[in-house]
Amino acid sequence: MAKDNQDLIPEQLFKLGDALAELRYRAEDAWCDLHRGRLEIPKMQSFSLVVGKARSLANVLMLEFRGKGRREKWQKLRDQIAEFEKAFRDAWCGLSREEALKATSRSSDPEFQFDCDLYLLSQSPLVTGPWGDLQSAIKVATMSIGAGLRACIQIGQLLSAEIHPTITGRQRTRLSGTERAYFAVNLNKRLQRDVKNLVGDFDYMTNVDFDLSQKSASGALDRIADLRERIPLLLTSPEKAPGYLGLVLDRRRCRIHRGDKVASLNGPTRWPVLICLARSRGDECSRKELEDAMGSKLKIGNPFMRLDRALSDLRAVLHPLGITIECRRGVGWYLKEISAPANKLS
Repeated sequence: MAKDNQDLIPEQLFKLGDALAELRYRAEDAWCDLHRGRLEIPKMQSFSLVVGKARSLANVLMLEFRGKGRREKWQKLRDQIAEFEKAFRDAWCGLSREEALKATSRSSDPEFQFDCDLYLLSQSPLVTGPWGDLQSAIKVATMSIGAGLRACIQIGQLLSAEIHPTITGRQRTRLSGTERAYFAVNLNKRLQRDVKNLVGDFDYMTNVDFDLSQKSASGALDRIADLRERIPLLLTSPEKAPGYLGLVLDRRRCRIHRGDKVASLNGPTRWPVLICLARSRGDECSRKELEDAMGSKLKIGNPFMRLDRALSDLRAVLHPLGITIECRRGVGWYLKEISAPANKLS
């Protein structure tokens, strides 16, 4: 199925978050490099490439977001990325950095490398106005969109920041034990918070394993790298996501995928019922559970009739996908794959 620009927005938001986190890493790496004043060195070139990527993504998103002053906010973000780049380049060639490099270059002991980098960065645009202005622009732009889309950029930033750890972002610390503690507690807590917002718009993401709490630091890094590669693919192609009985529910686009088949589903009463049934993974959902899922949608008309109508409509939509809804009398409803008819002997 051809994808329009709106379909690509979640992936672009994730990639922008990823690029913004890498931007800080590339800036730190270039700032602490011993070279002086030559903008063509590889680390500055890497910094420039990431800046270009972030500006390009912000520009595309600016053109997609309309109304309620959103375009102006995303334009401000795009421009602020450029302003940070200029401020960083000017400071990188400046006298204060050169003097700081001379002061720290006398120490060649690796044990003091972290302290040298920390001292250098304390005088960089990463801890002064330009970086703070960029962070403010990111916050204003992302607050102009819904929680589900906002989670795309936040998760992109969070995962990329672990692949590209920085001192100013507090992923790089002096003590490895502190880094492991960060993995075990803070990172997983923040990730689960953002995932909760993500699945509000992208229900099919509930079947993706985001939990890092039981993993070692190295295991968590491997999982983060996998998620960083996989999430943008799923945001663009939800049919590739795992799902109960092969069903992938794409509520944002009003589509249900199963293998190479796609069905459209509209109506505010049907989606909550289907999501409730899918999340039960074969266990029966009682009438009360389904009515609770429908919530305020039941206030109009007869609740009993509205639920039965929703179930009937869902059966018709799911049948071409090879799925039906069955009822165990007195217990509840559940999803079931339609069995292939038995071959008859001639």
